[in-house]
Amino acid sequence: MGLDGVEMVMAIEDRFGIAIADEEAAAILTVGQLNDLVRSRLEAREARACHSLPAFLSVRAATREVVADPSLRLRPATRIEAVVPGNRRRALWTRFHGLLRGRPPGLRRPELVRRLLWAACSALLLVSGMAASIDAAIFPLGVLGTAAAAVVLNLATSPWRVCPPEGFETLGDVTRRIVRLRVATNTDVQTADVEAATRQVIVEQLGVLPEEVVPEASFVKDLGMD
Repeated sequence: MGLDGVEMVMAIEDRFGIAIADEEAAAILTVGQLNDLVRSRLEAREARACHSLPAFLSVRAATREVVADPSLRLRPATRIEAVVPGNRRRALWTRFHGLLRGRPPGLRRPELVRRLLWAACSALLLVSGMAASIDAAIFPLGVLGTAAAAVVLNLATSPWRVCPPEGFETLGDVTRRIVRLRVATNTDVQTADVEAATRQVIVEQLGVLPEEVVPEASFVKDLGMD
């Protein structure tokens, strides 16, 4: 799926309060298939079954397994950094990958490390620019050197990628993402309005005419999605 498809999926997720797994997104070829997926989430919401509890229990079980403490007291508001040591968060993220049916946003470096990386790369680029003002012929070499240094610094600081990304700081954040894979959380759209609501999103994201957005329309062949 190209960038158009990624943006459209994200817009659909925001519009209906759902999450679309990677394999689900890859399988959506037509407007009708998208409508069916959204409709299934809305129908699950209307069934009024409890999805939050089993989702949280699965997150709690994965966390307890990683920290090797089956009796660890955990709540939705529990921050991951407070209970999972940095050297075990990669293992936890592997388990979250399975629960979320797709790769969650990757762990990040600490803010200080990110700032230092940015400062180092900026300084190297500045030095290259200053050198180019003296001899323009060496500017390409300076850019290549900066790029190489950035790659080396990125690899060297990779072990520090242990901080949960924004939106995944607590166990409740992860739980809510799992719930959105099963049920719509946005209550202002009804099942009967699915086609009109998805059509609006598709028109806005792909720049096509409303009359082109019919159930049998292929996103790639008929709607020009990259």
